Amino acid sequence: MVKTVLVALVVITTAALGVRLWSLVVPALPYVAGAGVVVMGLSAARSRGQLQNRRIQLAQQRERERLSKAPPPPPPPSRDGPQEPEGDDVVLRPVQPTRDGPRDGGALQESLRQLEALTGLDGVKRQINDLVSLAVIQQERRKRGLDQDSARSFHMVFTGNPGTGKTTVARLVGNILRDLGFLAKGHVVEVDRGNLVAGYIGQTAIQTKKKIQEAMGGVLFIDEAYSLAKGGGNDFGSEAIDTLLKAMEDHRDAFVVIVAGYREEMKTFINANPGLKSRFDITVHFEDYAVDDLTTIFGNFARQQGYQLAPGTSEAAAAAFSAMIAASDGAFGNGREARRLWERTVQNHARRLHGKSRRNDAALVTVLPEDVPATLDGGA
Repeated sequence: MVKTVLVALVVITTAALGVRLWSLVVPALPYVAGAGVVVMGLSAARSRGQLQNRRIQLAQQRERERLSKAPPPPPPPSRDGPQEPEGDDVVLRPVQPTRDGPRDGGALQESLRQLEALTGLDGVKRQINDLVSLAVIQQERRKRGLDQDSARSFHMVFTGNPGTGKTTVARLVGNILRDLGFLAKGHVVEVDRGNLVAGYIGQTAIQTKKKIQEAMGGVLFIDEAYSLAKGGGNDFGSEAIDTLLKAMEDHRDAFVVIVAGYREEMKTFINANPGLKSRFDITVHFEDYAVDDLTTIFGNFARQQGYQLAPGTSEAAAAAFSAMIAASDGAFGNGREARRLWERTVQNHARRLHGKSRRNDAALVTVLPEDVPATLDGGA
């Protein structure tokens, strides 16, 4: 009996304690759950950090392996040779001519023949032939030990309106100076302001040097060169001029610079800069073509393309040129206008024949006076 009572007391006491403990545990459950979430979050963050560190270690390992397989850096250049500058700058490497006389007399004569075959330009031909005479005598003096100015340059100014043959003559000058031994190659690199001037600081000199290097051994032909100085003191064109002048002085016998443009603009351009004036002492002016010259050019286009001019066609072209010059107000395009007139004439010739059902060979090659437009304004 006593044993039964004791057992009952133990059960009752245990139940009471259980209820009490449970009442204490239940309120704490949210905090326990929150602590579990925090612990899980810390564990995930630790895992992510470990993963990121592992990725960094792998990247560093791959970089070490790449560097271990790379070839060793080249040895530093000799102090005796040209040094490459830092960045994107350009080191000019001149191509020196022989200056020991004509390399090929036949080639020189062919270049001079092509010069003489150009339509008009009598004054230009005379000046270029004078330069040839100067070069030949200079070479003879040099061979005899009499020349005290063996590095004389042939930088030139070409002045004149568009279409007067400046670019064509520049190419012939390059060939002639090459054939005489004053240039190593004689090629011509044609540029304008857009090829030399960059849009931000420091790049104009690099861009200009690249074109100078391209022209080494030949001719750098700068069309409308006066535009380099039209932007004012803050314009990058002045940087191109300074870079050009230094190269002309440092490598005066390695290449030739020909600057070209309208007569008055080029005169102002050269006179405004003492450095330019001292380096360009040869000026060649290209006069506008006369009507007879333009008519000859018109006929040359016809022959080159397999056409024949019927009687009276040349006279019609001459009348058209006279009218165009009178209406140009001093801004006539010369040879370019001759080409335009010829192209319009060919169009009219085709239009006339297209309306005929039967066309023989003679009709296909013969240009009539009526095919020549009276003006380039408008249609026919």
